[in-house]
Amino acid sequence: MLKIIIAKSTDTLREIAHSQNIDMHSLLRVNAHIGDPDGDITNMKVYIPPEINNHFKIPPFGYPKMPEEFINHWIPTTSIEKMVLEEYDVLIVGSGAGGSAALYRVCEQWSKKGKKIGMIEAGGLLLPTHAHNISTLENERFPKYFLNPNISTPVGWELPEFPGARIVYALGGRTLFWSAVTPRMHKIEFPINDWPISYDDLIGYYNKLERVMGVTNDFTKDASITDITLKRLRENGFPQATGVPIATDISKTKFGTIKSDVYFSSIDFLARSLELNPFDLSINTKGVRVIVNNDKISGIEVVTPEGQPYIIRAKNIILSASALETPRILLNSGIEGKAIGHYLVNHSFLEVNGSFNRFDLPENFGNLGILVPQTREIPFQLQLYGLGGFFFYYKNQLPEQDRIPFFLQGFGKVEARYENKVMLHSTKKDRFGYPTIDVNFSYSQKDYRLISYIHNQMEYALKIINGKKDEEISLRPPGLDYHEMGTCRMGDDPETSVTNKYGQVHHVRGLFVADNSILRNTGAANPVITTMALALRTADYITQTN
Repeated sequence: MLKIIIAKSTDTLREIAHSQNIDMHSLLRVNAHIGDPDGDITNMKVYIPPEINNHFKIPPFGYPKMPEEFINHWIPTTSIEKMVLEEYDVLIVGSGAGGSAALYRVCEQWSKKGKKIGMIEAGGLLLPTHAHNISTLENERFPKYFLNPNISTPVGWELPEFPGARIVYALGGRTLFWSAVTPRMHKIEFPINDWPISYDDLIGYYNKLERVMGVTNDFTKDASITDITLKRLRENGFPQATGVPIATDISKTKFGTIKSDVYFSSIDFLARSLELNPFDLSINTKGVRVIVNNDKISGIEVVTPEGQPYIIRAKNIILSASALETPRILLNSGIEGKAIGHYLVNHSFLEVNGSFNRFDLPENFGNLGILVPQTREIPFQLQLYGLGGFFFYYKNQLPEQDRIPFFLQGFGKVEARYENKVMLHSTKKDRFGYPTIDVNFSYSQKDYRLISYIHNQMEYALKIINGKKDEEISLRPPGLDYHEMGTCRMGDDPETSVTNKYGQVHHVRGLFVADNSILRNTGAANPVITTMALALRTADYITQTN
């Protein structure tokens, strides 16, 4: 039965709804004789619905639980002022391929064991993922961004004999922009280059990294442009040609998992590390000099962008600053070693833009990515991409046209020679007062013979795939391959190497190297996954002996 009240002279239906805690729509439904909820209803009967006749139980107001602390960036950072108060069990200098892999493995091995782990990065926060994962950086904007001197520092402009070199001073380093091509080093390179370890020592690490990084040959699976081109290569002298192995997560999203990182970068290792174990990260903190007492590492001197120096204490330090910057730190520190900075190698790098006849391909031809890897007989590799060096074609960049563009690259093994070196500049200093680097580099006659051979093989490859050269094949300047290595190479003999087989600097306990500089040579293969494999091995040695 409805409750009835008589409206007072000041009442409206809306005011009654408010005073009785009644939903306005419910009140209107049972009072059809009242058309205007704000009109005069003096002395009129107002029916109160029975289901809301009783007093409402209103829950108390409450805010959602707030986090105990906030972070200012997309990754937690620690101020340098806090880090100088700690002594770290491991401190990693640099966040590129080697540094991030070492951090991941240390956090994995020491998970929840109470160890103090830290990382410093000379640059700041640039991108939270690989640039290919950012939709606004398609293949026309990508080079405009990457080649901007404010984004990647063209250190080669000051190095006449190594003019193509660039360093990305940012969290993640050059892995924010790398091609993600991830071949293993050919096993023949280990005895040829007198490595202190064998291929078998790295197999387990290669396997783990390929799983974690999502290395796959299926990125171009079922793409007709790749299948047709592969068939032509395999039937005409390149039987080893294969779909390019790329570090990409191309699996389908399941159970609502967010998958925004298709292309792998060091940021992925940092994210995995955060899930395994806490670590301190200080950005815009440049390592300049390690501190050694009684042949044992005790810390590192760092400097902020304002020029303020600090000392961070650590029981173990892993230098992962790059094959150009790591020897600079060692030389600035007065570390003894005839091989520090020497044996600089890269890959001789040839490149050409070409195109296919559009009418030789199906309408939906897919994406293009092919690797012709090094073999025992040929110490070079070829890589074939889509437009602008990408593995895919943007639809809006392929209007109806007669030619489909592609990109062919050749990478050759370079001799490791003592006279090719990174050294401290005799007169130039950076804005903090530390010597900058200088480079002596040249190709040997053996290197030039291989370069000539690669050129001929690229001409032959273009012919058999029915590709047209849109320009002449060019030898790119040294350093432009971004594969510099060897300047702190590992070995058993301190006269010809900088570290032992675990990456520890000869005669300095607790000081390690884990970047491209530790590589004696990688043949023709891209160095990233081999650098990472060695970094995992170094991290295992540290965690197992501490």
